[in-house]
Amino acid sequence: REFITAQGNISKQKTWTNNRKGEAWQTEGLSVDGDGLLGRREDYLAEVPDGVVLLTAGVDTQDNRLEVEVVGWGKGYESWGITKKILYGNPTQPQVWADLDAVLLAPYRMEDGTELHVAATLQDAMGHHTDEVYTFTGRREYRRVFSSQGRSGAGRPVVGKLSKTTKGKGASLVPVGVDTIKDQLFEWLKLEDRAPGYCHFPKNEEYGDEFFKQLTAEKKTKRYRNSLVVWEYKKTRERNEALDCRVLARAAVNLVGVDLDKLAELGRPYTFNPARGLARKKRGVRSSGARQ
Repeated sequence: REFITAQGNISKQKTWTNNRKGEAWQTEGLSVDGDGLLGRREDYLAEVPDGVVLLTAGVDTQDNRLEVEVVGWGKGYESWGITKKILYGNPTQPQVWADLDAVLLAPYRMEDGTELHVAATLQDAMGHHTDEVYTFTGRREYRRVFSSQGRSGAGRPVVGKLSKTTKGKGASLVPVGVDTIKDQLFEWLKLEDRAPGYCHFPKNEEYGDEFFKQLTAEKKTKRYRNSLVVWEYKKTRERNEALDCRVLARAAVNLVGVDLDKLAELGRPYTFNPARGLARKKRGVRSSGARQ
């Protein structure tokens, strides 16, 4: 009965395998076919479909552009791609950052007219233009816009303990357990029917063939280090910005610290006004680790 109940829920499957079967959960060769995801796109009835209770964003920084995805989350981490933007411009100049701010501040509307805003954003600061990323996020932490650093390796929390930098108004740096999230995400992407973790994508140009190739551009492989087995994700193609954005958007859920299932049960999406940001006494970030 427990095995049957666990189907479609990655967290429960892991628990059953570990505790009942007495075996380690394995994700050998974990990868996903992007072509199948392309054919699974949907016509949304609204910019933000019913079922979404929280919006987050992930941002990837390149030498000549910023890439950002806004993702909607619902019960059991069911997700909906809302928008994926490529913002071309030199990150040493202010215009591309203004373009990014416009995406993060925009209202996104549900079918009943309810407007949701991005409640938390993570931007990778360890690649290109680190100082510019710190400057951008350091001035916007009151809106839960934070710099991040990916941490590979099994068992790392989704979000770790924040640290302060000396750059960008003393910007905070959020460690992100990227392999932990990729394990989750790749299992979710393999789901073919609606279930906890199922991923929805809109049928539009933003979510085209290139997006899905990037989203599935890594594979989990096994190698040996000092006679020990080490599992790690390796690129199968050069560009993987869509995957990086989605990983950061998933990690940003933990910064908000809300119960997605409870919000969905109550039918109350998390409304966040970025113009006001967080109340002064609540500006800290809740780091809930690898909570499922």
